[in-house]
Amino acid sequence: MTQRKDERPLDEYELMQRWATVSDLADLYAMSQTAVRTRIKTGEWPCHRMGRTIRFSPEDQRDIRDMWKSNQPDLPTRKQNALRRERIKRLLNDVV
Repeated sequence: MTQRKDERPLDEYELMQRWATVSDLADLYAMSQTAVRTRIKTGEWPCHRMGRTIRFSPEDQRDIRDMWKSNQPDLPTRKQNALRRERIKRLLNDVV
């Protein structure tokens, strides 16, 4: 991911203030650059091409973020996981 002057990676808010690269979005969404390029090629993600260079405007990044969040499954919370483990433990104790 692109570095700041003080060598810390850019966070999502800072990244959305400027035009991002394929590498920036790959780092932000924890995917390979190839996966990002595939999403561009299939038309899933909006981008701007300048010759062979691909850039994402702040508006493109907002659209991608909204698509990304809407496609993410609702993961169980820690409390839900703990209750599930407890329920399984009780069921196993009843069997034995």
